[in-house]
Amino acid sequence: MTLANFVDKLRQHEIHFLVDVRSQPYSRYQTDYNKAQLAEHLTQHGIRYVFLGDALGGRPPDPDCYTQDGKVAYERCREKPFYQDGMKRLETAFTKQVRLALMCGCAKPEMCHRSKLIGVSLGRLHIPVMHILGDGALMSQETVMRLLEPTPDLFGDSPQLGTSRKSYRIEEDQEPPYS
Repeated sequence: MTLANFVDKLRQHEIHFLVDVRSQPYSRYQTDYNKAQLAEHLTQHGIRYVFLGDALGGRPPDPDCYTQDGKVAYERCREKPFYQDGMKRLETAFTKQVRLALMCGCAKPEMCHRSKLIGVSLGRLHIPVMHILGDGALMSQETVMRLLEPTPDLFGDSPQLGTSRKSYRIEEDQEPPYS
């Protein structure tokens, strides 16, 4: 999606703040979405850019947030002070009736930590969440979660919603890629 289309969708929904929850706010393929360029472009269109990827990103900085197989354990993240601080900022924005959108790198909310980590946390705080889809339509957090309801496979196993879909494996002698 072009940056102009992206901004049009934000304006269509009267978004005043864009909260970037990418752990690494850069793109090799869409450089307009790199942190500095995106912030500048949004400012030109009257939308404020706020980076919270360090607090609410899908690849948290604390190794304790990862399972043994390298997936992000969402409940562990929710217990961390950095995550709780990020959530307090969102809760304050809601209390002040600030219209904001959370942005990550995933286009589909059912594939992203925005719904499974942040959206669930906001729901627990009774803060309504609507996801803006690529065509500009809205989808409720409840609808996204229904899409994610575990359906047992042929062997009776259900996918886990409490962890990331990807593993971020780190060798013990390596620096973590998310630092």
